[in-house]
Amino acid sequence: MRTRMLMQSHYYKIWDEFISERNQLFSNSKFENNNEKFIWALFSRINSLSDEIIFLARNSRFTSSQILMRSALETYIDLKCLVDDDTFIDVLMQAERKSEITYLKNFDHSNRYYGSISKDSVENKLSELNSSNDKSKDFTIYDKFNKANELEAYKTVYNHLCRFSHGNLTALASKNFEDDKIQLNTSITDSELIFILSSSINLAIASSIEVSIKLGLGEEHIKLFQNFLNEVNAVAKKFA
Repeated sequence: MRTRMLMQSHYYKIWDEFISERNQLFSNSKFENNNEKFIWALFSRINSLSDEIIFLARNSRFTSSQILMRSALETYIDLKCLVDDDTFIDVLMQAERKSEITYLKNFDHSNRYYGSISKDSVENKLSELNSSNDKSKDFTIYDKFNKANELEAYKTVYNHLCRFSHGNLTALASKNFEDDKIQLNTSITDSELIFILSSSINLAIASSIEVSIKLGLGEEHIKLFQNFLNEVNAVAKKFA
């Protein structure tokens, strides 16, 4: 128990120092075009999700950790793709368009989940969406990982996180049963905790590096964030 507390204290110290530097550097940042707007939005989402994972860990709550981590990783992949290719914004827009088309084409005025939306407004919106629908910009999650040169992460880390997101046997066995008893709030192993903390903190730091490079914020900032990555990896190695 003492070793785990020491390990956590190292991680939380790195996190607190990182967010202090991050906030100081990025707090007054502004976007100059739509691409930069999306970059900042993706960056903010990654860091917010990581912050919530750390908050839950500090309060010994881990059931949703991998679900949040999956979302953060998907967002990081989107960020990497957009940083490397300005036209990737079209892929993001197409994904939103496709989702809305799927939602609206199943419209039924008797379905209460559609609220007060009218049939005419649905038809007009669908016409507008279909006119700009560009199926050449449809990307699967595999396509995104491939574009970001992160297929190994897709096959390993992402695959692992998906098991917990979908509530399959792996998730149920590890989260809801312990010693043949049903558990609402289960404990986790040290290796699982290292994985959660290292991965979540590293995603937030890595997103800061991506933004710093894209917006030309200076080599000194990139080195600062890289040092944080090195510290996280050193803690993981020390307590593995």
